[in-house]
Amino acid sequence: MLFALLVLATLPLSALFAQPTTAGTEFWIGYMENIDLLFNDEPRFVVQTTAEEDANVTISVPATGLTFNFVSPAGFVTDFPLPQAVWYSEQSEIVDNKGIRVTADRPIQVRAFHYRAYFSESSLVLPVEELGTEYRVSCYLDEDQSQDSPTCLVIVSTADATEVEITPTALTEGLHPGGAPFSVVLDEGQSYQVQSAGDLTGTLIR
Repeated sequence: MLFALLVLATLPLSALFAQPTTAGTEFWIGYMENIDLLFNDEPRFVVQTTAEEDANVTISVPATGLTFNFVSPAGFVTDFPLPQAVWYSEQSEIVDNKGIRVTADRPIQVRAFHYRAYFSESSLVLPVEELGTEYRVSCYLDEDQSQDSPTCLVIVSTADATEVEITPTALTEGLHPGGAPFSVVLDEGQSYQVQSAGDLTGTLIR
């Protein structure tokens, strides 16, 4: 009984040391296209940072040369609105240059927000050092709005000459059939959006 109790007591501690962190000094953001309703206003994009120490933050868009610098004060939430523009691809299965890079001289946490009149969405962005090389996609299929709001995923490359294999679970808008893998090569900062009128849940990215 003592052994069992010790195992139960020490498991959380050992797991704690192995847990990934959401704080880091380099991040890549990729926004996805979303439902385009009439009278939905122009999209607004915000990068939000938090820090335990004052951090000098740089947001850059390598494809355009745009660079923005600001300080993220310790213990505060800092919202940085991106300039008015469309920061996502408006087509499926084309290589685009929509990747947004965030760097800092101290560890920070980053969230990405996309606001419209009738919805908002957000994402907790993982630092580069916590990213993996294999993912399964989770989507939501609105069967009543599948043409106006397809299921969607976006990939952003963090390094040049990155070969990505995609195995969709449904026919894509670019006519890649479900279950058939296809590949694309991306350079650093390039993005690749995949959309489908079907459900892309379970799509394998590696």
